[in-house]
Amino acid sequence: MNKVSIEHILPQVTRPSRYTGGEINSVSKDISSTGIRIALAFPDVYEIGMSHLGLKILYEILNDLPDVAAERVYAPWFDMEERLRSEKIPLFSLESRTPLSGFDIIGFSLQYELSYTNVLNMLQLSNIPLLSKDRTFDHPLIIAGGPCALNPEPLADFIDVFCIGESEELIVELVSCVKEHRNKSREEMLMALSRIESVYVPSFYGVDYHPDGTIKEFKPLVENIPLRIKRRVVDLEQQPASIKPIVPFIEIAHDRAGLEIQRGCGRGCRFCQAGFIYRPLRARSLNTLLKQSQQIIRETGYEEISLGSLSSTDHPDIMNLVRGIERCSGRKLSISLPSLRLNSLVTEVSSVLSQIKKTGLTIAPEAGTKRLSQVINKDVLDYDLPMIIRDAYYQGWKTIKLYFMIGLPTESWEDIDGIVSLINSVKCARKQLKISLSPFVPKSHTPFQWEAQETVTQLMEKQDYIKRQLSRYRGVIITWNEPKTSFLEAVFARGDRRLGQVLLYAFEQGCKFDAWSEHFKFSVWMDAFERAGISPEFYTARKRSFEEHLPWDHIDTRVNKEYLIKEANRAYEGITTPACQVGKCKQCGVCETEIQGDIDEQTPPAYYLAPFSARGATSSPPAGRQIRVRLRYTRGKEVSFVSHLDMLRSFMRALSRASIPIAYSAGFSPHPRLSFGHPLSVGLISEEEFLDMELEMPMKLDELIMRLNKVLPQGIRITNAVFIASNAKALTAMVSFIRYQVNGHGIISTNDIAMFLDKTEVMIQRKGKDTIKQVNIRGFVQALEMQKADSDDQFQLMMEIKTTPAGTGKPEEVVRSLCAQASITSCVRIAQCCEVDGRILSPMECRM
Repeated sequence: MNKVSIEHILPQVTRPSRYTGGEINSVSKDISSTGIRIALAFPDVYEIGMSHLGLKILYEILNDLPDVAAERVYAPWFDMEERLRSEKIPLFSLESRTPLSGFDIIGFSLQYELSYTNVLNMLQLSNIPLLSKDRTFDHPLIIAGGPCALNPEPLADFIDVFCIGESEELIVELVSCVKEHRNKSREEMLMALSRIESVYVPSFYGVDYHPDGTIKEFKPLVENIPLRIKRRVVDLEQQPASIKPIVPFIEIAHDRAGLEIQRGCGRGCRFCQAGFIYRPLRARSLNTLLKQSQQIIRETGYEEISLGSLSSTDHPDIMNLVRGIERCSGRKLSISLPSLRLNSLVTEVSSVLSQIKKTGLTIAPEAGTKRLSQVINKDVLDYDLPMIIRDAYYQGWKTIKLYFMIGLPTESWEDIDGIVSLINSVKCARKQLKISLSPFVPKSHTPFQWEAQETVTQLMEKQDYIKRQLSRYRGVIITWNEPKTSFLEAVFARGDRRLGQVLLYAFEQGCKFDAWSEHFKFSVWMDAFERAGISPEFYTARKRSFEEHLPWDHIDTRVNKEYLIKEANRAYEGITTPACQVGKCKQCGVCETEIQGDIDEQTPPAYYLAPFSARGATSSPPAGRQIRVRLRYTRGKEVSFVSHLDMLRSFMRALSRASIPIAYSAGFSPHPRLSFGHPLSVGLISEEEFLDMELEMPMKLDELIMRLNKVLPQGIRITNAVFIASNAKALTAMVSFIRYQVNGHGIISTNDIAMFLDKTEVMIQRKGKDTIKQVNIRGFVQALEMQKADSDDQFQLMMEIKTTPAGTGKPEEVVRSLCAQASITSCVRIAQCCEVDGRILSPMECRM
């Protein structure tokens, strides 16, 4: 299928590099017609989807297969969607810009219920029928996985195949099956897929309902398929990590390297779906993690690594791991632990992290009183939280985040006051304390799956009360999830197939990006429920009996229902259940054999204890000595839509990947000593850009160029390097004017140019973020001439634009001043010039 062309619409959208691809470590494969092409789809914007570790792992696994090409696609933002629809351009993959309808498989990652309308929108933008029953042999197979797939029923009408559980092995089996049956009928392919363990084909099952709306029966409609679908579980130690993840040009939500140190959780917090659907707890070995962390940093150049886990301090070797990464990195590296459980290790871990480079410290008490903590089976308040936080502040942490939930089962106003009292006891003058308030959302496959959710009014009342009580505390910043979005999340988290009609109605009325508060249309959703004849309170407001057939009962997470009922009863009795690692096996059903007692901590392996010669590690240069280098490089069309700040970020990571001994600033947050020249406008290419940097130790310039060119993104090439004096002027101060070659469409004559140059003032309007100001563009134009003009209204201009302390001009502003209807088809920055004693020099010649 032909590649789509989007260059002409990219200047009209925000953050165009969301859609251009070409990032470091992205993979473009040209496979034969017998190979399988799969589009990994994330139903949210690029910055959110690129932060998801699971999709990165699958991308690497699939592209390591010789006959499979995996590419990526994310939900386009509103401005891009508008351009796609108006230009009739189908949604496309980033790697090859192939329309999604040209793939064999489209695989959606379902991380959040409020992304479901985006799934429908992406299918519609791809010209693929929304309903599974309307698709034919010629359409891609639509599959979905992720935590939301553990209750697949609300999307049953739209998804062909659900992958239940952990997909590292499952996705390979599924792709192999599709390849084997690609020339058979759609029905035969689906039947073959349904025989794979952990694959659920919803069209092969039917549901009957009681008059009261509860489920009467869930039944197979074809023979030889399982009644229950068992969740796939893998041996984590044997599974690949994402050691060569794609490095985006733009800043993403979690802009750092990610390493999954363990999977699952044995703590058993009764509200936490992840803690049950990812059982059993499996930790990667210290040896494996240290090797993987070095590989990830080497392949990405990131300056921060996140050690992912539901409870990082439960890893049996967490202290040795943190110290080992610090010792082995050989560079300025931040280590973040996104989830810390309060125990004796928190202070010790935060102390080690504070000696490296500090990021925010996050702790989740969830409840404000010990009674409610026992109900939810969280032992946070068994520890001295104020003391732990005071220690963290003393160690230099400036920001601490605390997460709380409201509306938990059995919660009273005394528990709400407990949250306020707890925050009051830990706040500290001149330090920042961030508080997050989230309404409780009952989730499937948890001990609280039978619970009712409090009403929107009740939740708002509690939120407002806490905000009022905390408003008098300086340094306390409060964020919260809107109860209305939590209400809708609760509907779909425990919904059934009938919600498919509601989802379709809401989408048809413009609902999408529902997780974004500024685009959430609560009233439209309520209208959709009314139109479908469905009460949303049926799914949220009623407490369900243990005997009720739940919409997700055919999904076997390996944790048996009897255990969940037992835990629900213990919650009301205020009895806690020790973690899996403590004492005897709790008999939840997930483990094939009983697990006894704590995991013994072992002596750190020789790999950690042995001396390590860090790649790129350097000693400090002699006092007073500076080694400054100026680089000249080109920027091609491949990176023409990468912004100046994103280019800076790309260079910083390239220097790290190339092991260039870059010097860092001192202080709380060290940063590389880099200095760029004048920013290049988005959409332009350049034959001559410049960068100054300081090195910690000498190195040969030809080696520096060679190393960097090996790791820079396609479209950026270093063409020269010279040493410059330590007191050499900054690039922005020495460049006097910039030369451009501009091609475009429009009627521009030599007479128009002469009239422009004869004037002393040509005023234009320049739009800022919030302002519009008048600018004399003529004052910035040093030279302007017509190089070529064709009869069909095409022109080529050469212009020299001054750079001054007051600012500079832009080529498009000059062109619009000559002809308001003219449009630029290409603009190249040809040269940057310095005026020194009457001579015109290149910055490479101005070294002093």
